[in-house]
Amino acid sequence: MTVFEYLSVFVSIVVGLGVANLLLGVERILTGPRDRVSMVHLGWVAMVLLLLIFFWWFNFQWDRQAIWSFGLFVWVVCYAMLMFFVATLAVPGDRDDDANWGDWFFERRRIFFTTVGLAAIADVVDFIVRNGVDMAVASVAMFTPQALSVVIAVVLARTSSRRILEILTVVHLVILVTAVLTMAGTVGV
Repeated sequence: MTVFEYLSVFVSIVVGLGVANLLLGVERILTGPRDRVSMVHLGWVAMVLLLLIFFWWFNFQWDRQAIWSFGLFVWVVCYAMLMFFVATLAVPGDRDDDANWGDWFFERRRIFFTTVGLAAIADVVDFIVRNGVDMAVASVAMFTPQALSVVIAVVLARTSSRRILEILTVVHLVILVTAVLTMAGTVGV
């Protein structure tokens, strides 16, 4: 077993736990009372699910890393745990199911969007570590959506306007889907 394969198993477990948490949360949301469902919250749950899948997909590019330091190993593990943390903030297991999901999400927006912003920054750092600074400078396709994600996360963490939350949720969804379609491609080539 290579170092990458060893690490990949751990990262896959952590990402899988995040995906399972989100899917179980969606089941709780959809089987609960309809008047307590929030489309904004479901939109962010869907985006976090997409981010986890995207993270796992691009994590495969680490297979090109010939030499692994402990610091690099810890970086990849911590990044996976940050993504899991975003998933648990989106749909925690111990939430009171009698509460309205939209109200619940709005009350916890600061910690959620702060963590989403940190994950976007971590993604940029990961890209630089994996590809080098020269590649990072050349990759506008990578940095533009991440910079926009950080700005949106900061605005949403600080706003008290539900309307701004609704609008920027749609904007972020468009940015994320566009980024995924632009960058996903193939791995292992």
